[in-house]
Amino acid sequence: MSTLPTDRPTDGSPELSIIVPTFREFEALPHLLDRLAELRRSRDISFEVIIADDDSQDGTEAMIAEKDLPWVQLLVRKENHGLSPAVLDGLAQGEGLDDVVAVGELDSQDVAVGQGEIETSIGDAREDLLG
Repeated sequence: MSTLPTDRPTDGSPELSIIVPTFREFEALPHLLDRLAELRRSRDISFEVIIADDDSQDGTEAMIAEKDLPWVQLLVRKENHGLSPAVLDGLAQGEGLDDVVAVGELDSQDVAVGQGEIETSIGDAREDLLG
């Protein structure tokens, strides 16, 4: 299993930005955010999650506001919808290290991914980019 290096930013910014492009993923997002919250607690990993939503109007905005997670940003995109523009808009919003980003498209396949697989994916992304 990959582990993250200990060279953390000293300015309080996250080590990693995770961009999650979404459209009508209201039911899957709480599960993903709960798993990521557990990962932050158990592994002491500093990351932010940017949900780049294509104006789903499915309750996502209210759910994110209710969860009130300071490391989660919701970017509601009213125009220029689609996966690539969502990723680019999320990247522009991110505060993580410039060269470390994980992007995931949330769909029914992702919901089944386990905690260990998320940890490995985040660790591998950082290791691949930083060496």
